[in-house]
Amino acid sequence: MTDPQQTGRAPSPAASAWAVPGAPPPPQVPPPPGHHRWVLAAVLGLAALVTVAVVLAVNLTLGLEPRPSPDAAPPPTTGAAPPRSPTPPTGAAPATGLDGSWTGTAVLRSCRGTEAPCPETLPMELTIDCPERPGSPCSVVARRGYDRAPLSPADPLGRHTAKGIVPAGRAAVCEGAGPASTGWLLRFSGEDGSLTGDYAEHSSGATCPGAEARWRFVLTRD
Repeated sequence: MTDPQQTGRAPSPAASAWAVPGAPPPPQVPPPPGHHRWVLAAVLGLAALVTVAVVLAVNLTLGLEPRPSPDAAPPPTTGAAPPRSPTPPTGAAPATGLDGSWTGTAVLRSCRGTEAPCPETLPMELTIDCPERPGSPCSVVARRGYDRAPLSPADPLGRHTAKGIVPAGRAAVCEGAGPASTGWLLRFSGEDGSLTGDYAEHSSGATCPGAEARWRFVLTRD
C-alpha cells in the first residue's frame, strides 16, 4: 500500500472520509483511446465550415453586383475627344477661290485600247467660273472648244471633279471617234497657287471601243 505522505500529495477530505484503512488507493483512469484524434478532427471540421461560409458570402456578393449587358454601348471615356471627320489637306482651296483661267501642259500617264499612240502631251486651257450668288455651283471648261460642265464641290481630300462629252473631232484618245462617243473626266485640287490633277478620256464608239488614256497636269493661273 502506498502511503499518501510518500507520494507528496495530501488526500482530499472526501477521500479521507471514505477511505478504508488498509485499502489501496483508487486507480487512475487514463483518457479513452482516440481522444486527441477526436479533438483534432473537431478543430479541422470547424475550420472547413468557416472557409465554406466565407466562399459563399463572396459569391453571393459578386452575384448581386449589376453586370453590363453585352448589347449595351460602352461608357464614354472621360476627356476623350469625339471622332473628327476627314479634313482637306493644308492649302486646299474651295472652288470659289479658283475663278479664272489656268493654263499648262498635261503629260501622258497611261494609254490603252487605241490603234494609234496617244499624244504624249496635251495643252490645257482650263477656265473656272463661280457665280456670285451664294450656293450656286461653279462650272468649268476643261479645254478650249469644250462645253461648260458643272464643277463639284471639294471632296474630303480637297479634289474637284467635272465630266462631259468631247466635241466631235477633238478626241485625243481616238481621232476618228464619232460625236458623243468619247467622254472626258477632270479631277484636280488647288494648292499653293496652282491646280494639280488628271485629265482622262474614254471612248465607247465603234471606231475605238474601250480606248482610254490619262494625262497628268500642273496648271498656273494666267
